[in-house]
Amino acid sequence: MSGSNLGQARTRGKPKKYAGTSPTRRTLTLRDLHRARILVALAAILEGDGSEQATVTKVVQRARVPRTAFYQLFADRDDALCTLVGNAFERTRSHVIQSAEAESGWQHQTKAGLHALLTLFEAEPELARLCLIHSRVPARGMQSRRRAILKEVARHIDAGAQNGRLPPSTLTAESTVAGVLGVIEARLEEHREPRLTSLCGPLMSFIMLPYRGGAEARVASSEPRARSRPRPRPTPGEPAARLRITYRTMRVLMTIANTPGLSNLEVARRAGIADQGQMSKLLKRLTAMGLVENTGGSAELGSAHAWALTEEGRAVERSILDYGPWST
Repeated sequence: MSGSNLGQARTRGKPKKYAGTSPTRRTLTLRDLHRARILVALAAILEGDGSEQATVTKVVQRARVPRTAFYQLFADRDDALCTLVGNAFERTRSHVIQSAEAESGWQHQTKAGLHALLTLFEAEPELARLCLIHSRVPARGMQSRRRAILKEVARHIDAGAQNGRLPPSTLTAESTVAGVLGVIEARLEEHREPRLTSLCGPLMSFIMLPYRGGAEARVASSEPRARSRPRPRPTPGEPAARLRITYRTMRVLMTIANTPGLSNLEVARRAGIADQGQMSKLLKRLTAMGLVENTGGSAELGSAHAWALTEEGRAVERSILDYGPWST
């Protein structure tokens, strides 16, 4: 959701640019790689086992980095968690703002932003749970950051009252935002991979009701979904740019990099992916892109697989940290 209140910080969530070089040519330090691996491992443990199990010991074991490396980068587990969730906030915020700013008028901007949010969270439920569920952990600075984002969204919603049937009401806007996010959070807790885009019409109706009345709210509920913005074309020569980077993708690449020769089932188990169908589709897509290869012989259904990264896959596993939500 966007508007004049949100547009000023449109670039905050974007990955850093390095003058004179593309990310694939950038010399990545061991510190860079350790940081990316720690945050991806933390995200995997949160998704699979919950925040109580996300200890420093388990994170460094899963990331395969020295314990000393963790404390060179983060003060403690909560510091790493705050960084991870903060990056997820900024990525989500940037995505929503970009979609909303393509429209004009409060109603169209709101619907475009809402649809972008639901689409992103449906595609990446791990990212959604970081933003809505794991952000509730009382880590230092976490709650203030969460409140700031919620207030920013509420200010945009409140702007709908300017030309509506009600005078501006901060309480109404805050309640509306809490209600929308509460519905999404409930779906995330009920289903590991919930269908969220179908909620766009009903939630838009809920947002409009106190500001524009029942008639317009009913129309909003039945309107077609907002159109999706096309994905930007990848930059030539940057292999990571061709991927839709998610925590799941990074976990799979990192798992295969750490232990070449794993089968489909073993990759899925170590990467924390319960759905074998999704695992097969992702491995097939990565194979088609030339990032992983089956070194176990036959690719026929039911035959043994032994996955390894290709040379380009190893380059992606190192350059990917410039594109993911763990970037700063």
